[in-house]
Amino acid sequence: MATPVFLTIGRGPKLGASTFLRAAQSQYFVLLILTDGEITDLDQTRDAIVRASTLPLSIIIVGVGPADFSAMKLLDGDDGVLKSTSGEKVSRDIVQFVAFKDFQNAPMAIWLSLFWLKFRLSSFLISK
Repeated sequence: MATPVFLTIGRGPKLGASTFLRAAQSQYFVLLILTDGEITDLDQTRDAIVRASTLPLSIIIVGVGPADFSAMKLLDGDDGVLKSTSGEKVSRDIVQFVAFKDFQNAPMAIWLSLFWLKFRLSSFLISK
């Protein structure tokens, strides 16, 4: 049974009042999601990402297997600014999607993802 992606991401803003706000000065969180299927809760996930985009959080989604991950690429925001269902834009890009099948024989993909994470962490700290 699949866990809806928005429930996983949505836990971040719910913790925001306690964990994230207390830790905002000294900690940064990375949510790694491994998925083997298509996203079925796209609208709710978009809304959760937009809400979480102000938190000290980055989300790395790794698609494993032959599924169609085109919706995950939408969440990545590389083709434009991700917006919630109400039209609110993300405060900053916090999602990186990687289809494992595209990079399974390329160790460079790991370094590129780490570089992306470092860039996002730096941009978050500079904005504060």
